Amino acid sequence: LITNRLGAISTINAQQQSRHFEVYGGSVVTLDHLKLMNGQVNGGGVGAPAQGGSIKIDGQAIVTLSNDELTQNTAYGGGGGNAYGGAIFYDESLASSVRQAPITRGTAIGGSQATAVSLAIVNTTIDHNKATGGNTVNPNSPAGGAEGGGLYVTGVGNIAITASTFNNNQALGGSNTTFTGGEGGNGGSAYGGGA
Repeated sequence: LITNRLGAISTINAQQQSRHFEVYGGSVVTLDHLKLMNGQVNGGGVGAPAQGGSIKIDGQAIVTLSNDELTQNTAYGGGGGNAYGGAIFYDESLASSVRQAPITRGTAIGGSQATAVSLAIVNTTIDHNKATGGNTVNPNSPAGGAEGGGLYVTGVGNIAITASTFNNNQALGGSNTTFTGGEGGNGGSAYGGGA
């Protein structure tokens, strides 16, 4: 649990040096009353993907974001690589088919009903985040694509989003002025500015 006990917002500014959190399988994490800003992750090499500018979550984890703001976070694909989740990358494909016992998520899932929600986003603002596909000059390869400027989820996730705002997030395909073939022309594809 990471929270501000006084109910005020605590700011964590990553200054474009790294993402804020990487949550591994088996973890149970609550982030409450935090402003996570200027997180950045870059694809590590030519064609390398970038995942989660602020938070990267293994699908076997259980994560709650409550009363948070994620802003100005970026995922940049490496040279021609794809970018997924400018703010949050949630890899449900890694989730175990056998989940932990049901947990109570309160208003995130309506009252005190119990369910195995893996990611709950409650009273949270996700704004001005960006996933940007990598540029390339390789004449045989298209530029990188981008998906989910605010949130990207692989697989079929058990996610609850309640009373939250997605605003001004962008997914931008990279560019390649030398690529001459294939679907999509010179630029990389882009899907889902918000999620």
